[in-house]
Amino acid sequence: MSSPTPVPSTALQLTQIVFAIFFCLTCAGVIFGFAALKPVLIQEGVYADYCKPGERTTDPTTGYWLLCEGQIACLPIGYALDKLGPRKTSLLGATLFILGNFFFGLGYRSTWMDTYVLGFLFLALGGPLIFLPSFHLSNAFPAYSGLILSGMTGAFDASSIPYVGYRALYDKVVGGISLRTFFWFYTVIPFIAIVEQLFIGPPEIYQRPQDIGLPPDIEPTTDPTNLAVPSSDPCQPGLDTPHESAFEISASAFSRVHLGAPEDLPSVEAILEGKEQLHDSLHGLSARDQIMSWWFVCLTVFVCIHMARINFYIQSVASQLLYYLQSPSLTLSLSKTFTLLLPLVGFLGIPLIGYLLDHRPWVEVPIILFVMGLGFGMLGMSKGYTGQLVGILIFCLFRPLMYTDLSSSFVLIFGFEHFGSVYGLSMTLSGLVGLFNAPLDVLVKTRLDGHFDGVDLAFVVLGCASAGWFVGRVRRGTKGRRMD
Repeated sequence: MSSPTPVPSTALQLTQIVFAIFFCLTCAGVIFGFAALKPVLIQEGVYADYCKPGERTTDPTTGYWLLCEGQIACLPIGYALDKLGPRKTSLLGATLFILGNFFFGLGYRSTWMDTYVLGFLFLALGGPLIFLPSFHLSNAFPAYSGLILSGMTGAFDASSIPYVGYRALYDKVVGGISLRTFFWFYTVIPFIAIVEQLFIGPPEIYQRPQDIGLPPDIEPTTDPTNLAVPSSDPCQPGLDTPHESAFEISASAFSRVHLGAPEDLPSVEAILEGKEQLHDSLHGLSARDQIMSWWFVCLTVFVCIHMARINFYIQSVASQLLYYLQSPSLTLSLSKTFTLLLPLVGFLGIPLIGYLLDHRPWVEVPIILFVMGLGFGMLGMSKGYTGQLVGILIFCLFRPLMYTDLSSSFVLIFGFEHFGSVYGLSMTLSGLVGLFNAPLDVLVKTRLDGHFDGVDLAFVVLGCASAGWFVGRVRRGTKGRRMD
């Protein structure tokens, strides 16, 4: 058997994680800062020729398309991750991100080319290509995988900050900072990402393979329920040494059922014997079999409903606050608070999210999501300032917790071999569902006369139903029942 790849030093692994979080913050989801960028585009006169003198467009559908574009592209991005590996995928993403900034800063428009559209398309594709390959780094320190993953997700949630900062500088600097200056200068960051991947980033996925011997009366099998759990006692009979084993198990990127180095085995036994035990795991199955499973259907229904709900609220928050509060001044105050809290709470919530994923039973997080989704939904329909403020706080924490738990659940259930394709398909489907948010917004503002009650209540019911299904499957999966 070939010798395993040398394990990088702790300092190097920490450096890789810090860089990954930095790139998640500065590259992964910058397109979600379009709302902050839009006033600058108006000031610079971009697309002014489409407007009549004195007219300023407020078309809400633009934001919906931008929010869904990156999600729809997740399937080909995930497929690329499975085929190319994390390093090549990250390099591809950084290259596209450079092109996106270059074309957007170029600002050239003609009858046959619009570099604003082309640039934004490359930015929307480059961000996820940088973000998704970083997930496997959470396996560098299995005991803190949830904390690492929540750090990346929190950085992704806050990645609208660069455009928010640019708008603030644009307003303060006399004459403003031109779009070309900002976007061409911003190409420095993806160049740094390329250098980091070539000289510091891991060449392969972190898996920490460990050979485990099977007692002679057990035949090797792909059924995870029949795997022998090694004992921490090296003298236990029937257990071969790592170099003599004919059976190999690789830990998944986020799996808390982590079969790692010998010194990790006592904690592994505790997990496998306790509340986190999973039966008939879908690890090792083909991508088609995983996608055809009820687990995939459950998670995809959950993500489609909640992503549509989250994006609809983000895009219509000002209109909803005005409808429920009936006060322009309170609406303006809460809208500014929401803009500030959305990235800030996601970042400050990293330790809490990491604690929940690393130290609490798996089923607790879906239950918390169920309660938070219900609480946010009901408070979001309240007529008082305090209720709306508390609802916004819950929403701002609910969003990163859902993203992080969803990613962790996909790998815990399906493994990392086909993660890109399986997770990518789910995200693509959620993006397609999200396209209905634009006509839904038009429906509210026309047929429903601006009344959000019916739509919000429908989202609460659908959210509770999908979250309840998620909780039920997790409870069955961790109580010895089949994960089919």
